[in-house]
Parts: sequence; structure tokens; C-alpha cells
Amino acid sequence: MRDKIMKDWFLKGETAKNKENYFEAFIYLWISWVIGCKIFISYNIYRDYSKNNNYTDRNDILDWCNYNAGLVAEIIKQNHSSLFYLGSRKGNKHGNPIIDARKPLSNYFYTLQKYFNSEFQYKDDKELALHFGELLNKIRNNLFHGDKTYNAKSDLELIKSVLPVLYSLAKDTIEYSNGI
Repeated sequence: MRDKIMKDWFLKGETAKNKENYFEAFIYLWISWVIGCKIFISYNIYRDYSKNNNYTDRNDILDWCNYNAGLVAEIIKQNHSSLFYLGSRKGNKHGNPIIDARKPLSNYFYTLQKYFNSEFQYKDDKELALHFGELLNKIRNNLFHGDKTYNAKSDLELIKSVLPVLYSLAKDTIEYSNGI
């Protein structure tokens, strides 16, 4: 049942993406990816819920990124041209790199910005994958909680730049669920 719901959200996201409705595409693909992460975790990562039952979507996507770091890094590299925009983007309110955030996220985004400007190379895929997972989660939080809007040009450029990566991540979780 979860895999059907995941695929339905993915198809809605793919349709919105093809119609250049990037705001909706991000939301639908995000939901699909999170469901896919939860499916993956249920089959591959043991969690002791008796010790911690406060796992969030953020935990799920970061665990998925950590476990699939090589894949995430490869998808980021394949989409470097769309992500190039992130090398010059600043947050609207405080001017932090890429998107305004508190530490340690602002440090992660500063490192990502240097990476997209070819001024820094990650030593391992896990750190790159986790930093990018945090970025996607921060964008999601801003979209869902009102800091980003569907009609602000800079917000749409941000969403449009990361959308190919989110699309590939969501698609990969669907391919995984087809194999189980």
C-alpha cells in the first residue's frame, strides 16, 4: 500500500514538473521521497523505537542519505549544472549562503556553496549527501511553514535548481521498492 501511495505522489510530482509547476512538483516529489525513505528504512535500518519514538521525516531522509551516500553524490554530480545556481545564492533575510539558517546548517550550506563554486571538494560522499539532505529538508520546511512562496522569483529559482536531484532521489526509492 505504501509503495502505491509513493508512486502516486511521484506521478503527481512528475506531471507538475513537466508542466513547469516547480512549487507543486517539489512538494509532491518530497512526499514521494519521504515515503520511499520510510520503506527503505523499514527493510534496512534497525531502529529501537522503545528508546526513541520521536523519529521525524528529517531523520528518515538523513538516514537514507547516509546509507545511500554514493548514489546521492552521483546524482548531485550528474545535476551539477542545475545546482550551479546555489554557488551564488544568498538567503533573503540574513544573506547566509544558499538559504538562511542557524548553525550548524549555515555551516553546511556554506560548505555546499563552496562545493558548487568548485572551491571545495568533499572528502567522502556521506558528508556531501548529508549536507544536501539537510538543504532539501530546510527548503521543505520553508515551503511548508511559510518562508518560501510559489510566486517569488528567487524561491522558484531555488526550487527549480534542486528539483532534478529530488526527482532522481524519489525515482530511486521507487525503483528500490519495486525490487522488494
